[in-house]
Amino acid sequence: MTRTIIENGVSRPATPEEDAEFDALAVAAAQRATEIAAAEALAAILAQLAEIDAKSVRPLRAILDTQAAGQTPDPDDVTYLAALKAQADTLRAQLVAP
Repeated sequence: MTRTIIENGVSRPATPEEDAEFDALAVAAAQRATEIAAAEALAAILAQLAEIDAKSVRPLRAILDTQAAGQTPDPDDVTYLAALKAQADTLRAQLVAP
């Protein structure tokens, strides 16, 4: 497809070189858009992992404190921490997926 170039208000058909340059720029822009989308997806996963880590602190501390005292941890803390770990494992699997 021949494109139209407008220079100084005058239109003319694009040269084959200009068409090829435009096609190359379009491919490069599409590749860059893909890279940006991948970077945004990675950032979202990393943010979710950071949030899970922050949520894990309280139940983990409670579990360790009760174990250090020779007591049995609260099952709710153990269940909650296991659920957070499962979420994190799912997210980490997405990081290594092709």
